[in-house]
Amino acid sequence: MNKKDYQEVIDLVSAVVSEQFVEKESNLVKRAQFIDSDIAAITREIGLKATENVSYRITKGMVEEKKSDGLVVQRNPMIGYNTIFGAVESESPYLTQLATY
Repeated sequence: MNKKDYQEVIDLVSAVVSEQFVEKESNLVKRAQFIDSDIAAITREIGLKATENVSYRITKGMVEEKKSDGLVVQRNPMIGYNTIFGAVESESPYLTQLATY
């Protein structure tokens, strides 16, 4: 991954978050030493949603491709796992032949 490839979206998201933060939060002067933790909580949520969306797209594509080959979801249609941002759920990529299931 090359972070430079994402500079435009980083600039856009940071501008939107900072604008919303200044508009919605009160007592920013008194809370100035703590705003980084508030913004970190927001960016963790952004990271969680982005991770969830990317994972969904990857597993959805894998599952659809393999289903066209005659495979079916092995047990549970959804799987959950932990990321550095929190728990994520996506379509299960665990597939099997219909005859063996």
